[in-house]
Parts: sequence; structure tokens; C-alpha cells
Amino acid sequence: MNLHNQEPFTFTEGKVDTGRMHLAYIECGNPDGFPLLALHGWLDNAATFARIAPLLDLTKIRFIALDLPGHGYSEHRPNGDIYHLLEYVVECEAFARALNIRQFDILGHSLGGVIGMLWAAGAPATIRKLALIDSLGPFAGKESKVAANFQEALEKTLSTTTPKKPVYPSIEEAITARMSGIGNISREAAGYLVARGLKKISEGFTWRSDARLTHPSLVRFTEGQIEGFLKGVEAEVLCILASKGFIAVNEKGLGRLNFLKNKRHCILQGGHHLHLDDAPQTVADELNRFFQ
Repeated sequence: MNLHNQEPFTFTEGKVDTGRMHLAYIECGNPDGFPLLALHGWLDNAATFARIAPLLDLTKIRFIALDLPGHGYSEHRPNGDIYHLLEYVVECEAFARALNIRQFDILGHSLGGVIGMLWAAGAPATIRKLALIDSLGPFAGKESKVAANFQEALEKTLSTTTPKKPVYPSIEEAITARMSGIGNISREAAGYLVARGLKKISEGFTWRSDARLTHPSLVRFTEGQIEGFLKGVEAEVLCILASKGFIAVNEKGLGRLNFLKNKRHCILQGGHHLHLDDAPQTVADELNRFFQ
């Protein structure tokens, strides 16, 4: 599959039944290489890695980018189910087992990095290295607001009104909308995500992603709980932060790094999607050094 006409790079499409749900993925590189599982951000899809994958040392790597549940071409959770961080981890572990991959590295962007960190804490003997792109754990919830937040989330979760997804008359209008979405991105970068994330309907085009992904979390981890997860990570960690990203590149924003045992970080010029937009080559250079 050529995700976008701008680059003549081809991925192999895959889909697997984990016994829990059907999950889609794209793959490239050496099928006998060490597996690198790539996890995308919230409301994105596996195509977020379309520009960076060809820049990795694919002679040594089996690169597998997953569409997370409810995203891209992966199955949506059944009616009545909810999307929760720990359930993402369970589905990702089921995915790896379905592919018979027992030891691997993880590359995670944004939400994918959060899932990767929790996964590494939950399966320390399985995950060798963990690379995070503009991600350093979940957003923490305030204990004083946990009841109020739960009340709001409970009401929206049980609402009989499904959140409406926007409909666009053309693909170009969808690209324009995505440019100003989560983490403003260029038209070129938006084109990759839209190519995999959009579907045709009678009225025009809309997103493949599950509308329920916009529901608020029933409960968020506290900062103390997040610290506990970070301390449980045994994998070697590389944290690639963006100078204009979502993680504050100051003493407070980088404080969570202190709880990781074996880590290093770098700050690169660019925004939240710097691996897809501003600096794919620079990010790839860091990753090739890390995963060698």
C-alpha cells in the first residue's frame, strides 16, 4: 500500500483476529528483524509513521504500525464498551501475542507513547526498548475533582446520543480540517493521516474513527499512580520531545524522567507531530542510534 502519492514507499497491509477484536496494521522492513511495534496518537492512525519508517534501518527492523482500537481500519469496541488506557494495553498485548511476537521494542507517539509506557510497566520482561515521541505518561487527574469529573463522564458515556462526526464534501476539505486539529500540522502531513483515516459515505467523507473516542475518561490516574507506573518500567527509554509540543520542556515538565531507571531524552525543533511533519529525518537519526 502506498499511503500517499508524495513518496514511493510501500507498506504491507495486515489484519489479525486477537480473539478479542480485529486489529489492522501496516508493516515494512525485514520480516526476520527485531520487531518494532509503533503506536500512534489519539484520533490519528498508523499512517502517522509513513514518513519516518522509510528512514529507519529496515535491514535490522521488522516495523509494525498498529491502528489502535477504534482508529483507522481497526475494529471499534462493541456497543456498551468504553475506551480506557489500560484496555488499550490489553488489546496491544493481545495483538502482539496473535502475531506470535514475544519480545519487541515500542515506538509511541502521544497517546501511543502513554500506552507504550503503561505496557512496558505491565510486561517488563517483554519490552526491550521504548521510544516516546512528545509523550511522557498520561495526563494526571486532580484528586479533588475526581467525583465531578466522574459524574460528567458517566453521563456522557451512558448518553443515547452518539457524538456526531463531521462530514466533508471533499477530501481536500477534510485535509484542511485536519491541519488545524490536534497539534496543528502541514497539508502534507495531514494528507497521510487523512488517506488512512477517512471513509466515503453518501453525504461525502467522514472519519473512520469511533465517535466514542471523544468521550471523557471515567477516571484519570493520579500523579502518584503515574509515578508508580514509571518506576515499574525496566526497558531502556528514549524520550524525544518537541520544542513546540505538548510536553513542557522545563524542569517541571521533565520531572517524570526522574522516575525512569534507564533513560535519556532530547529536545528537537518542531511541533507535536515532528516525526511526521517538521523533522522526520532528525527523529529517525535519534531512533536509529537508539534501536541499533
